[in-house]
Amino acid sequence: MANSLDNVIRIAQASFVDGLAASTEDYSRCCEVLDYEGGQARLMATNAGGLATQVTSGTTSVNPYDLTSGISTITQQAYVLKHRVPWAQLNWSTNLAADVGRQLANAAAQNVNKLFFDGLESLFTLAHPMAGAGAGQVGLGKFFIDSALGYAQTTPAAGTQDNKLIGALSEANLDAAKQLLRNYRNQSALPMNMGDSNMVLVVGPKNERLAKELITSELSGADMQANTFRQYADVVVYPFTTDDDDWFLIDKVKSPVGIWLGEAPTLDVMPSEDGIFVNMVAKFQASVYVKAYEFGIIGSDVP
Repeated sequence: MANSLDNVIRIAQASFVDGLAASTEDYSRCCEVLDYEGGQARLMATNAGGLATQVTSGTTSVNPYDLTSGISTITQQAYVLKHRVPWAQLNWSTNLAADVGRQLANAAAQNVNKLFFDGLESLFTLAHPMAGAGAGQVGLGKFFIDSALGYAQTTPAAGTQDNKLIGALSEANLDAAKQLLRNYRNQSALPMNMGDSNMVLVVGPKNERLAKELITSELSGADMQANTFRQYADVVVYPFTTDDDDWFLIDKVKSPVGIWLGEAPTLDVMPSEDGIFVNMVAKFQASVYVKAYEFGIIGSDVP
């Protein structure tokens, strides 16, 4: 029995929904996903709190800590994936409509994945939203992932810190990244003590085996002692587009980079004007967002 257009639409859209449910949305394992509509978003990050001042029976005043904040602006982007199928083929094959729906679902999900992971790689060369020499800024000419990022500038507590490594993935370098997160300070110079839970280790396929050994082995490879990194992080693997050696350690809850999914992927199915083809169009709106401050991520830009 030949298919009607309504039947093709029903089958394609059903398989598209099923395909989305089955697709791997790796970006969602690494960050907070924003899901509201809009053409532009302004994300504010604030820094408040320092070391507490003791208040005794004789205390008459305390010194307040200034609140510093920064704003980053993200513009929503729209994307389409179009596939044209001859009506003669769809007319006799329900499998073809289902297959195209599933493939478009997978392609949509992987496009959003690519947006996020390409965004991670760009952080090594992305100008920091708070670059500058003023209060609450991180130093002149600084990138989002960089060395010697300033904190508490213009105050007596001013100093610098790194969220960038250059070493290949190893037990020692993973430990170095964890220590950087532990000691990372906010703009009031207070250590934030990150890196204890909700951690994600992002690697390319080249480092997949090593990453999983570091995270799942019971014994340390170097000294055969207890592996303190066992179950420490969720390993996320993605084929990097520029450098397969780079890797990232991310606190998922505090991650300063993520995906803004303004419109979840949907599928439209419609005949061409001449009636010879059926157009299947997957649409979605998504953008990478980068907050004003870099707290919560360590990246290793391996030479």
